[in-house]
Amino acid sequence: MLCWIEQFLQNRTYQVLVGNSKSQHKEIKRGVPQGSCLSPTLFNIIMSDIPHTDGIIIGEYADDIAIFITSDTLEDAHTKAQSAITSLETWANRWCLRFNTAKTKCMCFTKKRILEKLTEPAYQLKLNQETIEWTKKMRYLGVTLDAPTLTWKLHYEDMVNEGIKRINIMRAISGTTWGANTELLLNFYKIYIRTKISYAIPATTSACHSRKMTLERVQNAAMRVALGARKSSPSSPPS
Repeated sequence: MLCWIEQFLQNRTYQVLVGNSKSQHKEIKRGVPQGSCLSPTLFNIIMSDIPHTDGIIIGEYADDIAIFITSDTLEDAHTKAQSAITSLETWANRWCLRFNTAKTKCMCFTKKRILEKLTEPAYQLKLNQETIEWTKKMRYLGVTLDAPTLTWKLHYEDMVNEGIKRINIMRAISGTTWGANTELLLNFYKIYIRTKISYAIPATTSACHSRKMTLERVQNAAMRVALGARKSSPSSPPS
């Protein structure tokens, strides 16, 4: 089996075609073939020995890696973060991998007024000898994070805007005398709208009630379109 996998990964080449011109064949010495059913398993084997440190959480999803650190002081958090980054960098070099510094960001969630310190050289984080950018907004696995207080404001705004776009598509395929029937529209809502706006709901339970209600209004609007109800139709059962 090992010999078969070795042959599977060796002697792979690629060629670029632009118009009628072809480049020379180049050998692929890293990575796994895209589209192969075996590739995810092989990649997971590489990721299986990623270094973990006590007190530091490493989040992994395919090739997305996140480091989560909690601390009472910015100084201690910075020390732990840089140590974890250096450890990951050493691990990546051993496997001939390289993290994309341009796509790597760091965030600080806190109620303390210390964000101005993040611009100081003493609190810069380095990856591949390049400085990692501190940011107040970042998208991770489809969830928009907002620093420094993590109110989920930006994530809910994204979900509402996306929900409205999808409701407009529902309106475009519905009508009183033509278009999709109620059953089809309800399925459209369940599959295309509700799955989108309810994504990562368990992770955002700390959001305030008024913010959660913005998604409720999107769902109510979608249901009115699906059922052919007026905009003024109540969404709550009569008391």
